[in-house]
Amino acid sequence: MILGATGTVGTYITRAIVDAHSQGHFGRISIYTSEKTIVEKVQDICALESWGVEILVGSLDDERRFKDACRSKCAEGQTLKEVLTRKQTLTR
Repeated sequence: MILGATGTVGTYITRAIVDAHSQGHFGRISIYTSEKTIVEKVQDICALESWGVEILVGSLDDERRFKDACRSKCAEGQTLKEVLTRKQTLTR
C-alpha cells in the first residue's frame, strides 16, 4: 500500500511500482488516500485506477480503518467506488 501516491514524488514512485508490477514484481498494488484527494485530484486518481491500482479511501486519523487497510481487509475500508456512490446518493 502506498501513501502519498498523488504527490510530487509519490507519483513517480507509484509509476515505477506499477511498471515493476507489469514485469512480474509485486502483487496487488493499492493506495490509501483521503476523500479530499479524490475530489481535488480526479485525473490522478483515474490514471491510477487505469493502471490497475486499487484505491482505498480513508483518514489516517481513523487508526482501525488504516490498520485494516494495511492488513488488506478491503471489505472494512472504503473503496473509491463506495465513496463515489455514497456521494452521489447524498447529492440526489
